[in-house]
Amino acid sequence: MNETNTRRTEITIETRSVTIIRMRRGESNSAFCRNCRAEVPVFDPLAAALIFRAAQDQLAVLLQNGRIHSTAAAENGGGSGGDRAGDAHNAALCSRSLADFFGKEIRCVED
Repeated sequence: MNETNTRRTEITIETRSVTIIRMRRGESNSAFCRNCRAEVPVFDPLAAALIFRAAQDQLAVLLQNGRIHSTAAAENGGGSGGDRAGDAHNAALCSRSLADFFGKEIRCVED
């Protein structure tokens, strides 16, 4: 009788990354997001597209579908997003909703 003992080792690796966005003093922009009910950093669509590696058209669709928030649309009574996809090209996009949707952790700091 040849008995072999087998040992099994399971390793779980979890990674976490934080994107730090450095802004010049006085150039940081924040606004109150009615959906998040908080003061949040906001990004113009081009900056959001670069930070989250998304196309501006994709952001427009997400905004139209209410998946991300626009503080400009909320201030104009538009709720979680605008009625037209073009609103995303002029909107101040909520960083919290963007980070939640794309599964990223971001921190904005002033230099």
